[in-house]
Amino acid sequence: MPKMQKPKCPNCETSDFVVLISTGEKMGTFAGTGIGAASAVAGAAKGAAIGSFAFPGVGTAIGATAGALMGAIAGVTAGGYAGKKLGQQIDESRKLFRCNKCSNEFPG
Repeated sequence: MPKMQKPKCPNCETSDFVVLISTGEKMGTFAGTGIGAASAVAGAAKGAAIGSFAFPGVGTAIGATAGALMGAIAGVTAGGYAGKKLGQQIDESRKLFRCNKCSNEFPG
């Protein structure tokens, strides 16, 4: 995707200090990470089931712990990335910019 051009600030008449407001990206990353962390529960259940076959009793606890860790890591990573990308698309479609020099917010 081509990089979006920054508009000029209506107050400063320059684009040197203009940035895209990234609220959607931040919220998307936060939501995706939270939803992905919920996969730890599914990972714990699957790990416990596998561990109970190998070593009944102790294997269940070890499998649940390992499954929860792997599920959480995979879920947080994938969920955070997907949420960030969705948020970036929302921000680019909103095209709301801020000038860091004069703190003016304006549509692009």
